[in-house]
Amino acid sequence: MSLPESMKRSMARQAEADRERRARIINADAELQASKKLSEAAKEMSDQPAALQLRLLQTVVAVAAEKNSTLVLPFPVELLRFLERAQQQLPANPPPPGRGA
Repeated sequence: MSLPESMKRSMARQAEADRERRARIINADAELQASKKLSEAAKEMSDQPAALQLRLLQTVVAVAAEKNSTLVLPFPVELLRFLERAQQQLPANPPPPGRGA
């Protein structure tokens, strides 16, 4: 028994649509799982401030391992202000070493 070409094309389109639908469901489920894991990680990092710094360093190491890449690191404004204040608090002409203050 032979099916007409139009019926074969129709069946192929239906099968393709079904595959695309299943793929979208799988992708959506993966995104949901990833968002839950990221939320858990954010909560964990908020409990352990050093964890965020360690994660940043891991990212820097991973990026640095790739050749021909440029890494741009943001500096918190608070850190720059702290360094600026520390610089302003230093004496203008510190005494030479070995002499009294």
